[in-house]
Amino acid sequence: MPLFLIIPQGLELRAGSNKCLTSFVGGVLIKDNKILLTKGGDDYSLPGGHNQIGETSRETIIREFKEETGLDVEPLNVIS
Repeated sequence: MPLFLIIPQGLELRAGSNKCLTSFVGGVLIKDNKILLTKGGDDYSLPGGHNQIGETSRETIIREFKEETGLDVEPLNVIS
């Protein structure tokens, strides 16, 4: 299933005095003029998550969509 957009965002995390840069990727899937959201507790959000070590944003969104929705997606456009 084609994925409409992926959106990487850089986040700075601290572990004690050490800093590292991580990336969060969220995806927007639009079908029949509807946007797919996931539900966690009382909140809704776009499917997505943090990159694993050595993983590209494209690989992350494919993995996260499969984990969170069961869908196989193919990223089409990237917005950073």
